[in-house]
Formats: sequence, structure tokens, C-alpha cells
Amino acid sequence: QPTNAQAWLARADLLVARGGPELEAAEAAYRKALSLDPRLVPAHSSLLTQQVRRRDLPAAAAQAAAMNQALPDHPQSIYFDALVRMFEQALKATMALPESQRDDFLDRLEDVRIAGQGYGWGVGDDFNWLWQKAGLEFDS
Repeated sequence: QPTNAQAWLARADLLVARGGPELEAAEAAYRKALSLDPRLVPAHSSLLTQQVRRRDLPAAAAQAAAMNQALPDHPQSIYFDALVRMFEQALKATMALPESQRDDFLDRLEDVRIAGQGYGWGVGDDFNWLWQKAGLEFDS
């Protein structure tokens, strides 16, 4: 059905399961589903996941912003946005300390950054971006 967002979502999921060259078509199908229903949470999260997997972080950030705009009151949007903002503030406060006082805090924040890689919804990528923005390096 060309106007059924759920059908486009199912098509995209099937294309992802096939993998390989089908992934580009899957992303297009997720975008079509979202054009029909901008509040379709699984389409947002799956598209974001595909963008992160191919390391297109600007696209993933834009998709996360689109999800937050379409679903500003969705519990996952609120939670993950708050989580990233708290990490950002903790990192800024730590970097403002004298260098001799940073190590313990940076060790703890590094643990949080690593744990954030498994949260989904672009959280790990946001943590990594903030880490690099602060001038810190990490192993992939």
C-alpha cells in the first residue's frame, strides 16, 4: 500500500534483514514511512540506527532532531536528550577544572561515554562527539 506507513516500515525492516545493497533502499523506505507518519517511533529509531551503522553522524544527528521535533513528549526522546545534556554539562565542568584535578573525573566520564554506546537513539554518538569537541581522544 503506497500510503500505509506501517507497510513502508515493514518493507524497510525486510530490506535491512537482507542487508548489503538493500540498505540504501531500506533507508528510503523508512523515510517514506516517516513522510506518511512522522510520529512512527520504530521508523525513526531504525533509520537512526542505519545512519549510525554507516557512520553518517550528521544524518543521524539530523534524524534525532527530526524525531525530537515530531515526538518532543515521547519518553525516549526526553530521556535520551536529558542524558546527553547531563553528559555535556559534566564534561564542560570537568574541563573547566585545573588540569591536575581532571583525571579522576575524566576516568568516570570515560566509563559513562563507553556505556553510552549501547543506549541507542544516537546517545553514544553524541557522547563521542562531545568528547572529541572537548579535545579528548578515545579508541574506537
